[in-house]
Amino acid sequence: MNMIVKRSTQEDFPDVWAFSTFFYPKLLRVGHQGVRAWTKNVDLFAQHFVLIPIHLGTRWSLAIADIDNQEIKYYDSMGGYNEGCLNALLLIRRT
Repeated sequence: MNMIVKRSTQEDFPDVWAFSTFFYPKLLRVGHQGVRAWTKNVDLFAQHFVLIPIHLGTRWSLAIADIDNQEIKYYDSMGGYNEGCLNALLLIRRT
């Protein structure tokens, strides 16, 4: 993830921000107020993409917030769909 974020600083690449693997579990435990400080030094809405790694216990998936198109996509190598994850992420709003 860090390599993707670093590459995004180069010309001709979209701006990308990636959360750490601890973000999503903390969001579920304490809600938006508990993770607000995680982005105090970055404007998520100035990015093109925001990457959110999701650990599912036995495997990983990835949610990607496409800021330009105002949508969140969920990628799971096993073809799973995680509506709870998408709903939790949709609750994060610009404040």
